[in-house]
Amino acid sequence: MSLCIINEGKIKSPNKVAIISGNKRITYLELDAWIQSTQLKIQKYKQISFIPFLSAESIVLIFAALRENVKICLLNHRNPLNNRKNIEDFFNPDISIDTLDDLSKLTKNASAIISSNIQIPLEPNLYIPTSGTTSKPKIACLTYQNFLSNALVANKKLDFTKSDTWILSLPLFHVAGISILFRVFTACATVNIAKDKNFFKLDGNFISLVPTQLNRILEFSNLYKDKFKCVLMGGAPMNEYSFNKAKEFGFPIAMSYGMTETASQIFISKNPKFMNGVFYLGFPENHCEICLNNKMELSVKGASVFYNYYKKGAKFKWFKTQDILKYHKSYGYAFFARAKEMFISGGENIYPEEIERHIMKCPGVDLAYVIGDENETYGHVPIAFISGKKYDISEIKKHLLFNLPKYKIPIEFFKIPLHFFNDLKCSRRNLKKHFESEKKCL
Repeated sequence: MSLCIINEGKIKSPNKVAIISGNKRITYLELDAWIQSTQLKIQKYKQISFIPFLSAESIVLIFAALRENVKICLLNHRNPLNNRKNIEDFFNPDISIDTLDDLSKLTKNASAIISSNIQIPLEPNLYIPTSGTTSKPKIACLTYQNFLSNALVANKKLDFTKSDTWILSLPLFHVAGISILFRVFTACATVNIAKDKNFFKLDGNFISLVPTQLNRILEFSNLYKDKFKCVLMGGAPMNEYSFNKAKEFGFPIAMSYGMTETASQIFISKNPKFMNGVFYLGFPENHCEICLNNKMELSVKGASVFYNYYKKGAKFKWFKTQDILKYHKSYGYAFFARAKEMFISGGENIYPEEIERHIMKCPGVDLAYVIGDENETYGHVPIAFISGKKYDISEIKKHLLFNLPKYKIPIEFFKIPLHFFNDLKCSRRNLKKHFESEKKCL
């Protein structure tokens, strides 16, 4: 068992504001009572599936489930209905909550016995489908302790304290959003919940962003130049241009690397070093231990590493991430590529991330994804998808031809459709499906 961080915050600082939601301020005392009230309503359930909206009610339900040891599966509202149904059929919940009205009813504040020193069980009870979920669901089983151990490291590395406020603009169905809650409540700090796309105007000095969000803020950089103590980047690749522009305007950029299975970050750095196309993020802390094989493929174990996938048996000893890292004796480790995304063209191994990094060096490009398309002659050939403003395909091709061998140059370039952005990042797998379906229509 482990002491609940919100209950601990109530004991230490009962009148401290825990959540800002629009005009509403919720103290640690009020939040703890609200959670205890909700606990009474969910005790009859063993498993809940749930679309977590950016709301105080969602936070209350998540922590009520953690305290009651009710398994809760977090669903992405942007996924197609048949995808969510497939996950729910596999998870088999006692109750499914997919509207704000249902959520409000379940978390409606009522009287509760106010207890202190509330403990949370150590077994897995946070279930998060991974981004690779298709017809065969893959749901990561995570524990309260996984997120807590990560939060303790992140708060120390980022100097996040009780006096700080973190703007929550990332979704709570994603590990990045849940991690923000744990950082905030571990520090007995405040979280300010975003209600619209102008979240960067909210009161708060810490924020987590993906590159597309950062680029939006950089358009108004003079307005927010001295606002943030830390801008934590993650979730998708960041290009060198945006990084340098943010630093030029004085934005305190920090970076993390991790995944759902590690309850957010493995590496986190306030001073990332860009070299040879990748960002070096230092060395791991005591929340996880790493091991690299002779191909530089990463395996991890430790307090922040998940239990296993749903219905897959015993806890992992070492989790093989299939990510390939680079190492520098002074700057530590950098993410390079995912082994499972590699494809072969004319007998040559191609890692899409290498091509993507070069495309993202070109003016006007915010994001780039490369897939391998089946080809009778070469086996596969690279196809590129791009998001950005005023980029020039001919200039991108020139840049690639100057820096890469010809077999790595995409044979076609497409714009990423807006509906493919899934809050944090675009799915490479969905882009491939889209491209294959479009080919069939030709």
